[in-house]
Amino acid sequence: MAKEFDSTLYVKKFTEEAKERIKKVEHGLISLEAEKGSIEILQELLCEVHTIKGSANMLGLKNISTLAHSIETVLGKEKEEEGALTPQVMNMLYQSMDTLSRMVELVQQEGKDTLDPSDICSKLTAPISSEKINQVLPPIETTSITEYHHPQI
Repeated sequence: MAKEFDSTLYVKKFTEEAKERIKKVEHGLISLEAEKGSIEILQELLCEVHTIKGSANMLGLKNISTLAHSIETVLGKEKEEEGALTPQVMNMLYQSMDTLSRMVELVQQEGKDTLDPSDICSKLTAPISSEKINQVLPPIETTSITEYHHPQI
């Protein structure tokens, strides 16, 4: 019978690498703000976050993978459409990176992926979701009550 994969052997290596990648992303976000529209910086950030996501997923660290995926989605939106990284979205990216860092620390200390990122993921992707909704739905036109006419009987 084949042995089950023991990820504990690789968790230490993952956390060390993830910490370095998180630092690169945090510094890259600062550079991206300074050099708006830099596709090179954006591509580096996407690569770093994608690697964190994939490594976490391979080790069964689903919460870390989920948050990294949300971050990657937001950065990818900027690649598709320049200007998507508004100050509000940048704030959420910084908060997300802080949370990701905390999650990696917990994995290093406890060996488990215990912090649920659902709340930060929904906040992070909310601007994208509302933007898509606004693109799909036409603006609501309002008519004042005084413009309605009652039929004559």
